Amino acid sequence: MIIRILFTILSGLMLGGVYHDKGNVVDSIITRGYFRTTIGESDGGGVMTNFIAPGALSRYRLGNEPNTYAELEIGYNHRLEKSSKRSFDVVLMLSGFSALGSGDSFNMNHVSQLYAKMNNAVGDADVWIGKRYYARRDYHIIDYFWYNPGQEAQVGMGVENIRGKDHVDDISVALFSFENKDVRGLNVAEGGLERGILRSYTVDAKWGNIGLSENGSLSLWGRYSRRHSNKALGYSLTHGFGAGLWHDQRNILGGMGSNNFQFSYKKGSVISQSQYVGTPVYETFGDDHFQTYDLSKAYAVEFSDQLVYELDERYAFNALLLYRMEDRGIVSGDSLGSGFFSRGRQVHWFSVGGRFLKYFHRHFNMALEVGSDYVNNQPIGRHGWLTKLTLAPQLSWDYGFYSRPVLRPFLTYALWSRSLIGAIGHGRGGVFSNVNRGFTYGLSFELFW
Repeated sequence: MIIRILFTILSGLMLGGVYHDKGNVVDSIITRGYFRTTIGESDGGGVMTNFIAPGALSRYRLGNEPNTYAELEIGYNHRLEKSSKRSFDVVLMLSGFSALGSGDSFNMNHVSQLYAKMNNAVGDADVWIGKRYYARRDYHIIDYFWYNPGQEAQVGMGVENIRGKDHVDDISVALFSFENKDVRGLNVAEGGLERGILRSYTVDAKWGNIGLSENGSLSLWGRYSRRHSNKALGYSLTHGFGAGLWHDQRNILGGMGSNNFQFSYKKGSVISQSQYVGTPVYETFGDDHFQTYDLSKAYAVEFSDQLVYELDERYAFNALLLYRMEDRGIVSGDSLGSGFFSRGRQVHWFSVGGRFLKYFHRHFNMALEVGSDYVNNQPIGRHGWLTKLTLAPQLSWDYGFYSRPVLRPFLTYALWSRSLIGAIGHGRGGVFSNVNRGFTYGLSFELFW
């Protein structure tokens, strides 16, 4: 048994997927992955920087990702009998990240996913437990995961396909356990603990793919979070909740396009630290020296719309509109005696942009990406526009907006408001710290399978 499993896994790694059938026992393994890397420089020399507005949760990514990132997923499926619907999955994913010019060596030592799932455990319902990228949804051109309830949870568990696999729509419920480590205490001056851990639990419920028309579907979600108290750190028990929806429309504009609209409202500890994790924010998140959130009052509202259009072998484009407002529930940061006072408690982020591909050959196209972000970041007293333009000739595997692998030399130009000088492009090398414009250039490679 063990030898057969090991043989199947090794074959899958070499071939990308393999199916093993012996009698009534069926084993299969599938490997999936993602890899990107960029080499480049900034205008005037120095390490390539990325252009992102202060308060924006992401940025237009074409020619604007000075890093290397990779994921490798190995999925093993075991079914006892060919005629049985019941099967067992084990999934492992390793990932690695290294920023350009950081000097850090690249390695794949982070366990991003490790979970087990019993398919058709109870009727058609699937049951899973472990660490998982659960039901994520994103906008690729800005690498923004707008639905991501469980990433980087210590452990999670859930039930999927509660409605049954004979239904197009699906009801799923999941529970996640999170830890915020190395959190600064709120009452250090009074002799409280300086550092410690905050634990929280999140329940996410989703009713997805509700058919509204032949090509349109609606998904609804609700979420509840309970952040436990830590008296030694001075943190009290707090709660959070959220709700949202998204609508997917397919086969529009002559059958060549698709559209997604999403809306969400999050309050308290349901607000996550970034689009890449479901881990909740806490009272001093983002700065050890003063309180940044009052979770009894904090909330976030967001809506966005994305259009993807592909006209056979001529061109394709992806357009995006997004607005997000986060109210952190507190204006003054001086509760910890820092001497700092913020200028407001809200962060507004408005984004509009798109990427256009013109095909000249099955394996060659020209990509143009233009994106503008407006931010009004009251806590740090910054507001203004950032506009980024990237031109990139692409060697691609095939026609298609998401066709990969792709190799692209690029030239990126960015311009931002004078009020944002010093807040954009001040990374390694700091070549744009005192200006409000600049360009970068380089070569990038991207692959997913």
